[in-house]
Amino acid sequence: MSRMLRSFAVLTLVTATALLGCESTPKDDSASTLPAPPKAMRPLPDATGFLSTYSRLEQAGPSSLRYINPNNRLARYDKFMLQPVEIKWYHQGVTVSEANQQMLAKAMHDAVVKAMSDRYQIVTTPAWDVGELRVALTDLQRSTPILNAIPRPKITDLGLGGLAMEAEVIDSVSNVQAAALVESSIGRNLSWNPTEFDDAIGAMNDWARRFRKTVDMAHDARSGG
Repeated sequence: MSRMLRSFAVLTLVTATALLGCESTPKDDSASTLPAPPKAMRPLPDATGFLSTYSRLEQAGPSSLRYINPNNRLARYDKFMLQPVEIKWYHQGVTVSEANQQMLAKAMHDAVVKAMSDRYQIVTTPAWDVGELRVALTDLQRSTPILNAIPRPKITDLGLGGLAMEAEVIDSVSNVQAAALVESSIGRNLSWNPTEFDDAIGAMNDWARRFRKTVDMAHDARSGG
């Protein structure tokens, strides 16, 4: 993990008691059952400055930092406003054409809409019950299609691609951060991959499903379900 993000994790551990002590509601014990982070693609890049704040992030896995507001703020949101997905490549070695960057940004947006829209409305106007979702893609590892055609590399990770991302949900009215994530992950596409971006898109779909589960758990905790 980069030096900057390690400092954020240490800062969070040192100040966790003070942060939670300022909240009027105890931390929800259900946070321990949040979806597990995926297998890491490679160490996290430095913070890009995309998130509104990194100071609350806690270690959730080898290459995953996560924050969930302890007052279960996610449960307030029945609607989500999706900001355009941004591209903030950290590694200089990542070279992706403008057309493919647009394709990847659309794939991320579409993955969220597909995962969320059967229960939560996707809107374009801020309101008290609207969470604003912001996502940036920060690193990319291409798949090697010819290797992915062989079952063995799927077990050893040889030929697999993935991506890193930063994401947060902020209150669309007050801008209070409700949740945040910095993560690097290998794609989980176990079928034939005809393109070099399929595993990265598989990682997007996996994250979108885990985000949906996290929001569902927040709503279920509020309702006692």
